[in-house]
Amino acid sequence: MIAFGSIWLMAIAWCFLQGSITLGNLLLGGMISSVIFSISVSFNGMDNSLGQLKAAIRLLFFIVKDLVLSSLRVAWDILTPTVYARPRIVRIPIDDLDDVAITVLANAISLTPGSLTLEVKEDRQSLYVHLMYAEDRDAAVKAIYIDLGNRVRAACAIKEINEIK
Repeated sequence: MIAFGSIWLMAIAWCFLQGSITLGNLLLGGMISSVIFSISVSFNGMDNSLGQLKAAIRLLFFIVKDLVLSSLRVAWDILTPTVYARPRIVRIPIDDLDDVAITVLANAISLTPGSLTLEVKEDRQSLYVHLMYAEDRDAAVKAIYIDLGNRVRAACAIKEINEIK
C-alpha cells in the first residue's frame, strides 16, 4: 500500500515536471517511478512493513504528547513564582543507533521545550543533552535512552533494548 501511494506520488510529480497531466504522462511516470522504487528498495534494504509505519506514527504521537506536556511544564514554571527547574547535562549512549536514528533522536530531544541536544560525539558513542528538569540523572537518561530511544529504534527498524549500557 505504501509502495503504491509512493509510486503514484512520484508519477504525479513526473507529470508536473513534464508540464501536463495526461494519461500518457501518468502511465510513463508510474512505470519510471516503479522501476526507481524497486531499485531503491533492493539497494537500501528498506523494509516496507506495516509494523514500521505504525512505529513511526507512534513515535510521532509520543513526540507531540511530550511537546505539549513539556510546554505546559515550562509555562507553569514561568508563570509561578517558584522555580522548579533542576538543570543538568546528561550523556546518552547512542552506539547502537545509525545516522538516521541519531538524527531523529537528537531532533526529537531539541524539539521538546526544556531540553536541547548539545553535541553528538564524533565517534558516535554518546549524545550530550541539556535538560531543564532533571532531578534524577539516571531517570532522565532512562527516559531518553529507553523510552524515546526504543520508539526511535522501532521506527528505524533497529532492535529495541531494555537496559542502559
